[in-house]
Amino acid sequence: SLVHEIVLFPRADAGNVACADMLVELKTGSTVVWSQMCCTGGAYPARGVAVRLLLPPGGLTGDTVRISRPNVTNSTVTLAEVEVVQVAPITPVNWAVYGTATQSTVTQYPASLAIDGNTDSFITNNSCALTSVNGAGYSDFWQVTLPRQRYDEIRVWHSTFQPAYPYYVTAYDGATNVGQWFANNPPLTGPFVATVPTGTAPYIDRVRVWRNSFASPLALAEVEVINWSALDAEAKPFGIGCQGTAGVPTLRALSAPINAANFDVRLDHVPAVPGLAVVASGTSYTLSGPLPLPFDLGAIGGPGCQAYVSADFTQVAIASGGVATSTLAIPNNSGLLGVPIYQQAIVLDAGANALGLTTSNALRARLGL
Repeated sequence: SLVHEIVLFPRADAGNVACADMLVELKTGSTVVWSQMCCTGGAYPARGVAVRLLLPPGGLTGDTVRISRPNVTNSTVTLAEVEVVQVAPITPVNWAVYGTATQSTVTQYPASLAIDGNTDSFITNNSCALTSVNGAGYSDFWQVTLPRQRYDEIRVWHSTFQPAYPYYVTAYDGATNVGQWFANNPPLTGPFVATVPTGTAPYIDRVRVWRNSFASPLALAEVEVINWSALDAEAKPFGIGCQGTAGVPTLRALSAPINAANFDVRLDHVPAVPGLAVVASGTSYTLSGPLPLPFDLGAIGGPGCQAYVSADFTQVAIASGGVATSTLAIPNNSGLLGVPIYQQAIVLDAGANALGLTTSNALRARLGL
């Protein structure tokens, strides 16, 4: 089969080191057609966070995916799930990650954790929103405000922190209720899916999850608001960052890469001194000049650090409180619709390694509407 991506889901309840130093191979019969080392040099994903690996553009054909740890003895490969992905012309695009989330009560598990792109259901991994810890009322709610447009599906993923009690999902356009669904017995092992009627296809700018039948908090792993589209702008992470003195630098999109608009990204875990990073943007994730990508920086003093993208254009990002932001202006050019741009951050961190640099994960941004 044709394969475009391989996604690794570490066990959320296992030690991070259990998924370090993995060799991922795509094979046809006994012939290896593609391979990539993942999570090397002490780099590994946060618990419950998936690692996406991109195969060359257009994908490759294989019949077996093999994952091993050739450089580790007396240890197992510990994974919750492996997805072998073939990308269709029309794909689900989750717009909730670009929204603003709020909830009825401020807790140590904020509303934003349900739009962080992570469906991990273990609240102890700091990946779930929780509306209240004590004293939950009959009016507990969680909601996300979105770019106003038409959407096809709403998916609600639950936390295993509590049983899947019933709740309502309501979609709004301003103050107008344009659709409501009752999740009477929602699943714990997958999402509750609300399908927006295609006949009316109403505009939606807000989605609310709420209860009024009994006093219980809402514990949500993720809420996705989906368009099935070939032209929607989209930004997804791939690869993995390497350990620095302030943690593993993490790059994520704050807005969609829309034609004639600004594409904003956020970089977390930047050390206070010097508090500087460079965000590289390029058109390739396979070559940077003559250099094949990804390129392992371990040989030059950056163990576990990978260069994932061609640095065709760079911007300096100054951090405050460990966070830096960067903006890329997308020109008004319909010929760019569907064109991918790749981004990665390089962080100045003298204490991290001999190279004095760490790298973040990368982003693949599809320019769209």
